[in-house]
Amino acid sequence: MAGSRMRRLRGLEILAYGNQIRCENDSRYLVHSQSRNGWYEIRWSRDRWICQCPDYVKRKMACKHIYAVVCLLALPEILATNTTHLRIRGRKQTQSDESRQIVMTA
Repeated sequence: MAGSRMRRLRGLEILAYGNQIRCENDSRYLVHSQSRNGWYEIRWSRDRWICQCPDYVKRKMACKHIYAVVCLLALPEILATNTTHLRIRGRKQTQSDESRQIVMTA
C-alpha cells in the first residue's frame, strides 16, 4: 500500500510540475520520464491504462505516469467541485463571471 501511495504522490508531483504531459488523443498520452530523457506512452487499452515504463512493465500495476494522467483527467471535476464558492478579488464568483472562468483542455 505504501508503494501505491508514493506512486500517487509522484503522479501529482509530475502534474504539478507542469509541461510533463502531452495529450495525443483521448486514449493516448505521453508523460515525460522523470529519470531519463524521453517520454513514456500511456494508453487506454482493454478498460485500463497501461504504460511503457519499467515499473509498469514489471508490476503490471498503475505507475506514477498513469497516476499523473488520471489526476489530469480528474482536474476539471475537482475544480468544478471546489470552486463553486471561489472568491475573486474579494467577491464571490458567480456564473456571470465568464471572463474569469477556468477552461481546462486535455
